Amino acid sequence: MILIKTDLHKYTANLRRAHRSAYPLTVRSTLDRFAFLTKMASIKSVIPSRFTIRKKSFTRLTIGFQRSPNTFDIDRMVSKAGQWAKTKGRASFQYEKQEMGGIEKPRGRYLKTATKHVRGGSYGKSVRERFYLSNIKVKKPRQFVSNIAKDSFKRGQQAIAVAIRTKMKDPFIGSGIKKVKGIYIASGKKTKLLYRFDKKSRRVGIKSWLRVATGKIMEQKDKIYVKEARRRMEKELKRGLKS
Repeated sequence: MILIKTDLHKYTANLRRAHRSAYPLTVRSTLDRFAFLTKMASIKSVIPSRFTIRKKSFTRLTIGFQRSPNTFDIDRMVSKAGQWAKTKGRASFQYEKQEMGGIEKPRGRYLKTATKHVRGGSYGKSVRERFYLSNIKVKKPRQFVSNIAKDSFKRGQQAIAVAIRTKMKDPFIGSGIKKVKGIYIASGKKTKLLYRFDKKSRRVGIKSWLRVATGKIMEQKDKIYVKEARRRMEKELKRGLKS
C-alpha cells in the first residue's frame, strides 16, 4: 500500500469559493446569456420574418442587450434585451412601437400614411422600396409654382395643375379632390396620391417580435443554465491548479 500525502487546502479553498460565488455568478451569467441570445434571435430570424427590413444595419444598431449589474445579490440581477431608446443620438422606437402597439401621434404637423399605390395595390403589402420616404425627393409648391396662392388648399391645387401641365416627374405636395393633402405624383393627365397627410393620431396594432424571440430562447433555458453552471464550476475548481 502506498501512502499518499498531500496538501488539500487549495482544493478545499476552491470548494468554499465555489460554494460562495459560483451560484450567484452562474445566475448572473445565465441572465446575460438569455438577453444576448434574445438579441441575436431578434436580429437574425424573428424581425426579418415579421417585417420588411429597409436597412439591415439599422436593425443591428438599434437592437441590443444590457448586462445585469455586477452584484452577488440575486434579487438585484436583471438583464435586458430590446430596442435602444436612442441610436447615435437619435430616437429609435420603430420596433418597440410594433411590440407594444398604442397610439402614434404626428411628430410634425402631419402623419404620412402610405396609400395602396405605393404598396403595390393593396394595404396588406409593404411599401415598395422606390417609394420609401427616404428614397424620394418631395418638392414643395413654392419650388415650382409661380404666383402662388396664400391659401394652403389652393396652393396644393396649383401644384397639381402645374405638375400635370409640365409633366413633372418628381413627387410633390399637393391638394386633390375632397381637399386631401399629401404627396402626389403626376401620371399623364392625372395624379396619384402616394402619401396622405393626416393630422389625427392613429392606432398602431401589436406585432410582437421581442416576446417571440424571448419565447424561443426560453425553450432552451435549462440547457443554457446547465452549460453556464458547468463553465463556472470548472473555472472555480481549477483556480490555482495546474492544467
